[in-house]
Amino acid sequence: MAKRSIPCPTRVRLALRYNPETGGLFWQATHRLSGKTAFNCPTGTGYLQGGVCGYVTSAHRVIWAIVHGRWPKQIDHINGNRSDNRLVNLREVDDAENRKNMALRSDNKSGFHGIRWNASLSKWRVEIKANGRPKHIGVYASKDDAIAARKAAEAVLGYHPNHGRTG
Repeated sequence: MAKRSIPCPTRVRLALRYNPETGGLFWQATHRLSGKTAFNCPTGTGYLQGGVCGYVTSAHRVIWAIVHGRWPKQIDHINGNRSDNRLVNLREVDDAENRKNMALRSDNKSGFHGIRWNASLSKWRVEIKANGRPKHIGVYASKDDAIAARKAAEAVLGYHPNHGRTG
């Protein structure tokens, strides 16, 4: 089966109604499912998806197209909740900016991005990504000092305050 092309945002607006306070999408009166919730199928990664005009995509992308009249390149869920599609929680970003608002990985041992215990030095090693490349910040005897150095570097490099959240 051939892949359908992306529909014009105007066509999408005619099919769907968006509630920015709740983040919900609903079928317009012209649709056979008039008033019913649309785009409520969760993916394995936590996003909501559905289909409109023969095109299957994520709810947050459809919402952006409805509100802004164009399809986004990439959307960040600011609070990290991939099913929270309230307009205040969505922002268009590039890949580099999106990576500055990542949750902490489940296999992280220190509890903070970019902070690792260096057994040979018996100190905490701190690094951060700057322009896509790792940048060494320093080594610290105290974990608190390492955390402070990492947070200061995040602020300078424009990391989002939610970066490193758990859950």
